[in-house]
Amino acid sequence: MNATVSPPATGPTMQERLARLSTHGLVACLPPQYIQATVQRAMEAEKITPGQERAVARKDGAIAVVSMRGVIVPREDRYSQYFGEIGAENIADRVRAAVADARVKAIVLDIDSPGGSVNGLTEANAAIRALRGKKPIVAHADWNMASAAYWIGCAADEIVASPSAQVGSVGVITWFADVQEQMKMLGMKVTPYSKPDDKADGWGMWENTEKFDARMKQEIADAYEQFVSDIAACRSIDRAKVLADWAGYYVAKRAKLYGMVDKVRPMSETFAAYTNAANSGATSARNKLAVTKLKGKN
Repeated sequence: MNATVSPPATGPTMQERLARLSTHGLVACLPPQYIQATVQRAMEAEKITPGQERAVARKDGAIAVVSMRGVIVPREDRYSQYFGEIGAENIADRVRAAVADARVKAIVLDIDSPGGSVNGLTEANAAIRALRGKKPIVAHADWNMASAAYWIGCAADEIVASPSAQVGSVGVITWFADVQEQMKMLGMKVTPYSKPDDKADGWGMWENTEKFDARMKQEIADAYEQFVSDIAACRSIDRAKVLADWAGYYVAKRAKLYGMVDKVRPMSETFAAYTNAANSGATSARNKLAVTKLKGKN
């Protein structure tokens, strides 16, 4: 008989969240304090014109809401709900399923994410971008759309932000923890044996080879280059603009000035734009709309 172990009621600590996120390599996310706040809430190009919105609203059908609330990882696993994670691969799968679903007339990416792992982001971006033109896909920032979340969200037909939402933080970061001094204090010395020598780089318990620093900087540069290229392609924007200002993290109105978002309005208005008023008596609350939630595994 298998015993079921329930996770602690308090949830994972910040150190546990960062340790798990770091297992995925490079990250595109905000500083730790933003991660904790956003995850807590989670646990609880082509532009779309008003005329196109009205045309879709007149159609019968539901609005598929794809949740992007939490820290982004490459793929969800059995622990993702506990850690407040969402998978880049899973997000793309859910958008693909919504586009294929005859009952769905429009898709809204409901985004409140500080970012996350770089792995899987360019693939998710490409998968969603390939679905453009079939049904309206709207990325709505409500409240954080940072870094990795922007990398995925910019593949939508348009980006909308709630008035007090924040958008941006386009960039890539990683870190290296050198624990040699701590080990000396414990009276420990670890000697690595590897072939080639640089196979042992990055452990932090001994000196790295001369290749390590240059290799890490190149890895960061390559990931950032891909990030900027995907944004430029999705948003039809000059790369120089992205390089100049988009590392900043801006409130919606200023993000729109920089070309990071297309519209500023509450989430309720995004839903109302695609809702047939004749079929819905209320368009101000999410739970009163004909919304298809696509949060489970597909």
